[in-house]
Amino acid sequence: MERLLEAVREAATDGRLPCAHAAALAHRFSVSIATVGRVANEAELRIVRCQLGLFGFDEFETKSLIPRLPSVAPWLVAEIRTRLDADGLPCEAAWPLADAAGLPRIALSAAADALGVRIVRCQLGCF
Repeated sequence: MERLLEAVREAATDGRLPCAHAAALAHRFSVSIATVGRVANEAELRIVRCQLGLFGFDEFETKSLIPRLPSVAPWLVAEIRTRLDADGLPCEAAWPLADAAGLPRIALSAAADALGVRIVRCQLGCF
């Protein structure tokens, strides 16, 4: 775990660790993304630049970067709805759906937003 902590600190800049870097570290160290989130928290690092566009974009003076969509393709509506739980669409379900559909993760987030679906339970533990 010490090697992971060192790698997390090296990947951070100014006390901030981008979500994509955290995910890459999870893959590199064969640990869950949640584990990287806990290590980052213990190192007092702030997770930024959510791949779903939900938070961490202070450099753009905005909390969220989710674009507005006028409509969502019916096949994507069906795919999102099959992955919902009582709280919304878990982050852990959103990523693989976006990847399988060949969509940027932020585009999947925009589709969920257009449907009034909340993305819940960040894999890194941020929300």
